[in-house]
Amino acid sequence: HGVDYEMFATAELASDVPADIADIKKPVVGYFGALDGHKLDTGFLEAVADRLPDASFVFIGKPSVDCSVLSTRKNVWMLGQKTYEEIPHYGKCFDVAILPWRVNKWTEAANPIKLKEYLALGKPIVSTPAFTELQEYDDVVYEAETPEEFAECIEKAYSEDSPDLVGKRRAKVSRASWDSKAELVLGELFKQT
Repeated sequence: HGVDYEMFATAELASDVPADIADIKKPVVGYFGALDGHKLDTGFLEAVADRLPDASFVFIGKPSVDCSVLSTRKNVWMLGQKTYEEIPHYGKCFDVAILPWRVNKWTEAANPIKLKEYLALGKPIVSTPAFTELQEYDDVVYEAETPEEFAECIEKAYSEDSPDLVGKRRAKVSRASWDSKAELVLGELFKQT
């Protein structure tokens, strides 16, 4: 997979902030993408949100799983589905980005574009060890298996964040743009002929 690197890496340069996230109390722990039952364990998320009552958990995406209990938490905001062009402007408001995925056959084989989008935004990331591809990013992603560990990693990621780490995260995916992926494919095609 590639990433629309410029779109995500430059989002912070625009001063405008979407109105529905602008007044949400920081720190903002955010997730964007599909809210599907085969990926997300809402009970896990409820336990994490309960352990961090002073953090605001923001979810961007259309749920196809019942999020009614999760959304009753005072520190949880379900902002719904947004256009692709809007996503970086929500993501730039996150203090920590999360990938709280279930461990199963589907997620083990995943190579999530959202991981690269979070990195292009420069955001600290906390993830469950759900997918093999994560091993390539273990130097820029905090990994946790239980809700307790996940909450601890969110606090650590938030407290350790720095401009140097933002640069390191972006550098990890700076050569993973869709243009660079197209060049790679074209190079292989022409090598074959």
